[in-house]
Amino acid sequence: MKYIKIEEADRKAIIGFHSFSGNDYIPPLFRKGKKYSWNIMSKEDHFRDACTQLGTTFEMNVTVSTTLEEYV
Repeated sequence: MKYIKIEEADRKAIIGFHSFSGNDYIPPLFRKGKKYSWNIMSKEDHFRDACTQLGTTFEMNVTVSTTLEEYV
């Protein structure tokens, strides 16, 4: 089995990333795949921080919403 080393910041963002990206059939991410979307998210700190903040509260922060719109 091959293991991939994941940074601590990426581990914290993985749940928010998965809940936001859902599956490959979300129109803006269609046919781009999770790997492509993950690489973009993990290279940019502000995208990773936005994914980390998803699900921490019941209300959506305006900054997080704006950052996720930019991400898509």
